[in-house]
Amino acid sequence: MLITKSKKSRRVIEIKLKEKGVDSQLLREFFAENDDSEVELETACRLLQKKYGRKEITNEDHVKMIRFLSYKGFNYDTCKSAVSRFCEE
Repeated sequence: MLITKSKKSRRVIEIKLKEKGVDSQLLREFFAENDDSEVELETACRLLQKKYGRKEITNEDHVKMIRFLSYKGFNYDTCKSAVSRFCEE
């Protein structure tokens, strides 16, 4: 699937496809049929790993991480889950 290899959020992929002329109804149907929440969470974690690596994480970094992921198009729940998972590792 396209989304599993992407470094982009579902929202960004959807916007790019709309810009290329893909029908909005078709996109809604596709994303409704394909629950990609776990894939998006993994993508968000990969982005955090790439940006922050193994450096020491502070409380201020948590806020920065959530902001970073939301700028990348991830919803708030995915951002919080990814930050929690990343900090546990």
